[in-house]
Amino acid sequence: YYGTLQLNGDTAKVDPPDNQTQKSSTDAYICLENLLYGFENPCIMDVKLGVRLYDVDAPPEKIAKMKIKAKERTVSQIGVMIGGISLPGRPAYEHKWLYKLTTDTIVPDALVPYFSVAEESVGADYRRFVIDQFIAEIKEYREVVKKSETRMPDWARITFKSSVAEEEVYADYHYFWLRHNCPCLNGCRHPSTKERLIDASVIPLEIRPLRAVVTTDENHQPSVAFFWPPIATKGDDGKLAFSDEKEHVSVIPVQWLRDNAYAVNRTDSHELPPHDANLVTIDYQHFASNYAADGQDADTNSVKLSAQGALLYKAKLYDVLKKYGVAVIRNRGDDTEDVIYDFIDPTADVISTHFGRIEHLRTDNVENTNNDQLGYTNSPVRLHTDLCYAEKVPGFQFLHCIRPADVGGGNYFVHAESAANYLKTEVSRRAYDLLTTVPVRFDRKQSKFQALHTSPILRLSDNVDPVTGDKRLEQVRYSYFTQAAQTNVPFSQLREWYEAQQVWDKLLYRDDFQIKADLQSGDVVIYDNLKVLHARNGFLGPRHMAGVYLEAEDLWNHLGQAKQQSAETI
Repeated sequence: YYGTLQLNGDTAKVDPPDNQTQKSSTDAYICLENLLYGFENPCIMDVKLGVRLYDVDAPPEKIAKMKIKAKERTVSQIGVMIGGISLPGRPAYEHKWLYKLTTDTIVPDALVPYFSVAEESVGADYRRFVIDQFIAEIKEYREVVKKSETRMPDWARITFKSSVAEEEVYADYHYFWLRHNCPCLNGCRHPSTKERLIDASVIPLEIRPLRAVVTTDENHQPSVAFFWPPIATKGDDGKLAFSDEKEHVSVIPVQWLRDNAYAVNRTDSHELPPHDANLVTIDYQHFASNYAADGQDADTNSVKLSAQGALLYKAKLYDVLKKYGVAVIRNRGDDTEDVIYDFIDPTADVISTHFGRIEHLRTDNVENTNNDQLGYTNSPVRLHTDLCYAEKVPGFQFLHCIRPADVGGGNYFVHAESAANYLKTEVSRRAYDLLTTVPVRFDRKQSKFQALHTSPILRLSDNVDPVTGDKRLEQVRYSYFTQAAQTNVPFSQLREWYEAQQVWDKLLYRDDFQIKADLQSGDVVIYDNLKVLHARNGFLGPRHMAGVYLEAEDLWNHLGQAKQQSAETI
């Protein structure tokens, strides 16, 4: 919004600023509420909560800039930053001065003067009251954020009493189905005949309600009101026309939902893949500080742990990898050879490939053979699993950050096994069936190396699970840069196979399906190469990652033994 908004009855007039000769071409504006209205001497404080100063979709240059700024401010230490203070009758606090506050000075130099105004005007008791309210609201905000699940599935679950018995039952409804069955007479049903007017083809399959509330309809019957974003409709000529409504309301009676339920007490649903990076993060420095071996300085790189510390650290690794398939280890140190034996016995070794024993993923690579591939460039590398063209694929890989990029280069991961199960039960069983049955050729062609392997993207086990009746997913092979031309599908079915792959890929790139990690020097990330997809953003400047492949059996034997021994010592 720019200019001045003047309200006259039900109409709004927008005047551009004096230096603007033309009005905006858009008819949509944001009107900001003046929160200071009604206050005679307002005391204002701009408080930023959280440790991140950038939006996840910001350009890499902006992200890098804001990360540097965060390190210079209190936001990086305590998750709080004061951006501005305005007190009546006093000079405004300069932003540059506020940004220089430290964890030691933020209270005496900023918070105390701010809350002292209340004491000066109405007394110490009111000052105490204001502070208590301030603390209570901050605590409430913190607890809500900690407990809330911000991810939304592709359907709504509605619970009601069965029409046959008194026990409670539930039913799941796709959002696009609910939107298509809107009973309103404002474009969805004909006002007199009540016949459907809305065409199913205009309903976006990814549609989500803005909100939903329990209410009653015009006949005072219990109902659920869904508030939808506007969608396009088809005109007389068959062309799409965009609606000018801000939101569309569907008030659907509960009785109608009962009568038309198509997924009552559904038990084959799957949760969304893990998304919270905190769940998979282990700080090695915590173990180094508490369990450093005799004679070791906990503040140095690659600290050796005591026997007990090593067991506890590896037991934690076992738990995280078993549950999530990926673990991010912060502050591990700079010795890649030392890191290897976090995961396997000293008598075992890593898997050597046509690249060598340890890959040095950087643009100026001279250590590895066959380095004419994407990993040795600064280009983005989308989600994939490694060595899909090999008959036997390494079970695990870890990346050890030697040097992060100047800009960009962040890593992200998707638990593909969870994503595949979600695809099967929540999105498209047909797409899942195609991806588990249609063979794909993965062809690695380099100047001095070539390998070819054929397999479905999702490979199932030979045995049927006695509980679900389905075959269990054993391995994901997914690599767009080594996927050869598809010649294994009849002409009439090729489009359907491509659509299945696109549905799958669209799921993987949902932000709430991904675990994101910016690795710093000394950090390590390890992941299951059969069940977890990994990727990296493009980057600027030098970036050096050491990549190592491991046998899954070696890893699970080593970490499993540590897990068992740690349990016996407790």
